[in-house]
Amino acid sequence: MEAFHKGLAYADQYKMDIYRIIMYETMTKLYKDRGDYKNAFAYQMQVSDARTKYNANNVSGTLTELEKELLFNRKAQEVGKEKQQKIYLSIISVILLLLLGTFARLFVVSRQKRELMEKENSYIRQEVEVLTHELSQLGPSKIDLKSFSLTSRQLDIIRLVQEGKTNKQIGEFLFISENTVKYHLKQIYETLGVVSRTELRSQCSSSLNV
Repeated sequence: MEAFHKGLAYADQYKMDIYRIIMYETMTKLYKDRGDYKNAFAYQMQVSDARTKYNANNVSGTLTELEKELLFNRKAQEVGKEKQQKIYLSIISVILLLLLGTFARLFVVSRQKRELMEKENSYIRQEVEVLTHELSQLGPSKIDLKSFSLTSRQLDIIRLVQEGKTNKQIGEFLFISENTVKYHLKQIYETLGVVSRTELRSQCSSSLNV
């Protein structure tokens, strides 16, 4: 730049317009080679002004060529951007399709699992209903007194309970107090796992043979 300004000073000093034109053209080419088209264009305008004074016929061709080059570079940049945008859109489209496919697969698997669970639950309900019906047909389970270590006194009390006798009547029949009868009944309930006289009579009615 220092040499350039010195050259302009000599051109002005010696009134060498052609030298000024050459210097401006050199700066135009320098910036154009660097890709700095803004400065290249500015110096080209200086060339045009100088050539107007020196030779108006040489200005139009050079300026038109530079403008064409600038337009070409601008279009090339726009085309490059469009290509990049298309590539990005293609990648995004592929990703979206993969995600949609994954979601669809997960939905199908989830629905299949839900249908399978509903079938299993329906089967379990049917089995429970069948078992419940069979149990209701069988009635309450009977207690096998032979499977328990009961004393002869406890067996006597059970038999009398099955006959419908009260605690007082059982005590009189066995010559023991009513409290003793209650004590034996408490032990019988705990041993057999029953909670009342009614349950004792219903579940042991056919298992006592005396």
